[in-house]
Amino acid sequence: MSLMQFPKRTLSETATAEESRSQDNDALLLKRLDLAGIPSDRWPDVARVWAEYRRNTQSHGEDSEVAGRHRLRLETILNFPWMRQARERPRLAAIQERLDAEHHGMVEVKRAIVEYCALALHAGTAGRTITFQPIVLLGEPGVGKTSLARSIAAALGRCLAILSLAGAVDAEALFGFPSAYRGSRPGLLTETMIRAGSRDAVLVLDEIDKTQAARQAGRPADALLPLLDPTQHAAIVDNFLEIPLDYSAAIFILTANYEGYCQDNKNSRCRAILSA
Repeated sequence: MSLMQFPKRTLSETATAEESRSQDNDALLLKRLDLAGIPSDRWPDVARVWAEYRRNTQSHGEDSEVAGRHRLRLETILNFPWMRQARERPRLAAIQERLDAEHHGMVEVKRAIVEYCALALHAGTAGRTITFQPIVLLGEPGVGKTSLARSIAAALGRCLAILSLAGAVDAEALFGFPSAYRGSRPGLLTETMIRAGSRDAVLVLDEIDKTQAARQAGRPADALLPLLDPTQHAAIVDNFLEIPLDYSAAIFILTANYEGYCQDNKNSRCRAILSA
């Protein structure tokens, strides 16, 4: 064998092996997508993301930055909890017991929370989808807003994830950067839902009145309306994925230190509970 023949054969074999590896990875991705429980009305969007991934992989190589960006889109779609949710239905008495055990006093606050849960649970027993109106827990730092949110999640038997919005979050970071840009990622809201691991999780958006999005828009409701309006929860679009994601089974609990938050946003469809 001549020296000129050796690298040619080696390169050919390497290229064949790489092509086979790429095909195996794609087949595994497709199988995982089939088993992810993605609703049928989202399949056209997922198919579009898949086509963009394949096109960029073939154009730039599987290990390129742009291909990795589009693979991240698919991985995010796969990890989103489309079907996973809590199995047990809580008793209203258990919610009251949990709040009483973990929070002394705060009678009016606990009463408002129990009433809130009772209305939503009654809707479920009546055969309607349980839709929880967002709660805004208002009060000075240290009064127990986040602790109350943890108790609500535990009492309802739901997973919980907390996203701190203080200071450094704008609307793009919350809802995702378009995938055309280098270094773009899914929105923090999507990542928080994935971290919770359940479609009916309790999502706590902490210190919402301090978000950069709120300062830019003048009023938090302008930038964060999809989170404050339950009618939009079934199709909140992540700009990185370009796919509507379903948050209709989740409970949004927002905390704010500024007690005038809801008065400044009278059109927001949230339930304000004063925690102090």
